[in-house]
Amino acid sequence: MVGMIRRTTTIVMVATLMVVISASISRAEKPYAPPICPHILGWPDDVKKWAEGAPWIKALDITSCGIAKERGARVFYRVWDHASGPDGDPKIGGKEFGQEILDRLKHLPKEKWPDAISFQNEFNDVSPETARCFIDMYDTLRKGGYEGLIVFGSYGPGGPTDSKEWERPHVKEACLKADAIETHEYWDLTVKHYDTWLAHRHVRAMNDYPWLRTKPWFIGEFGSDGVNKGEDPQKRSGWRDRDKLTADEYIRQIEIYRHGDPNNEVVAPAENVMAVFLFQQGAPPHMWQGWETRGTKVMDYMKSTWKPTHGFVTGKVTNSRGEPVEGVQIAVSPSDKKATTDAKGIYWLFAVRPGNCVLKATKTGFRAGSEKLSLKPGDIRKVDISLASQPTR
Repeated sequence: MVGMIRRTTTIVMVATLMVVISASISRAEKPYAPPICPHILGWPDDVKKWAEGAPWIKALDITSCGIAKERGARVFYRVWDHASGPDGDPKIGGKEFGQEILDRLKHLPKEKWPDAISFQNEFNDVSPETARCFIDMYDTLRKGGYEGLIVFGSYGPGGPTDSKEWERPHVKEACLKADAIETHEYWDLTVKHYDTWLAHRHVRAMNDYPWLRTKPWFIGEFGSDGVNKGEDPQKRSGWRDRDKLTADEYIRQIEIYRHGDPNNEVVAPAENVMAVFLFQQGAPPHMWQGWETRGTKVMDYMKSTWKPTHGFVTGKVTNSRGEPVEGVQIAVSPSDKKATTDAKGIYWLFAVRPGNCVLKATKTGFRAGSEKLSLKPGDIRKVDISLASQPTR
């Protein structure tokens, strides 16, 4: 009888421990993986229907921005429909370019304005004059009432040393001015995804240059763009080109990109990445057909990445005079997420687990400030905090 009681007690203890472990696992925070979002060029009816539910859509003209907003998505506007010339052209200037964008926005009601506007979508050797154009464009858009993210960056398929571009003083200045950063990333379009000199370039950039770690990132023209064959020993091109990948293999590549592969030292993307835009699933049949994904299971797979799992929190910290405060430590509990405000007083907390939480802002010389919030999956919450000076004794 005693043995039976002991065995029963042991079974109950084991069962209880399994329940505790199971509950602990269920409460464990799932790793963040960025959604694979539409990069739209043209709006065939099937694409309009398919794109509903996308968290972000990249659009190349102002008309498409309005259509994309009707899908319920946040919109990343790559200004490809400019009339005056390419963005970053010093002969045009950032003020003129910014005013042209504002004139285009007037064609949309404000609730359909894009959530992000990008500049200098492709470059490998940006000049100081081009960086100045971005800064002038930024100020022009702000003065004109645009309140969304203004995005700087992106590199085309350059060589393994292209990350050195970020350290140039005028590029750094533009990055510090920007609200977010964009880059293009690619990967080996053969079956194996282990040659990563073109993939996850944003991770290397953030490791090398701390001022890039505090910004949200977007990955443009992801995966399936063409690459100059003279620069690329793998001779990449569109995913269907040269019969390199089946749709299943292509999906597997994207999954490796989103989650990493520790066994082969493939890193996962940073939590800063808000959206990855797959190029070019929305193209009309006559354009860039080698990169088409319409009519394949790749498009259905993309939708499986759209359900949000985490939220983002941003805001501005000011003093009692309304001036931005740099170097404020922002912590969120319950979580180990932390951030520091930049020179504009802006902070970002990336990939925060949804639920009720408390933000606490601290800096020497100021009284601590705190704010409560309830965060839902997919939220990008703006929480501003005002700090009062700490009286000296």
